[in-house]
Amino acid sequence: MRILHHWLLDSGGRHAIKIVHHIPGRIRLRASATLQPALRGQEGQKLLDALARMEGILEVNLNPLAASVVLTYDARRIPPRTWEDLLHGDDATASGVLHTLSPVSSIP
Repeated sequence: MRILHHWLLDSGGRHAIKIVHHIPGRIRLRASATLQPALRGQEGQKLLDALARMEGILEVNLNPLAASVVLTYDARRIPPRTWEDLLHGDDATASGVLHTLSPVSSIP
């Protein structure tokens, strides 16, 4: 989950990601123009792979032309409010969310 921590917290990328549409169990996120080139490269694939390994994530679909990602998730395991906390909460809250969603095997 280090890549998620790097993208979302260390580099401030979470402030460049916008929730476009959200219903419990499905969320569409769009990257700002500054993040779009990175999403199309190898780092982008690593990010998508890390998202797919998060606890409660069922499916990850990238639309590179729209620079968006649709995440299908188990709303019983990931309360819908979690996404707002991750993307728009303070750093401590976002870090706590990442820790909660990390696969058990990757937590030190």
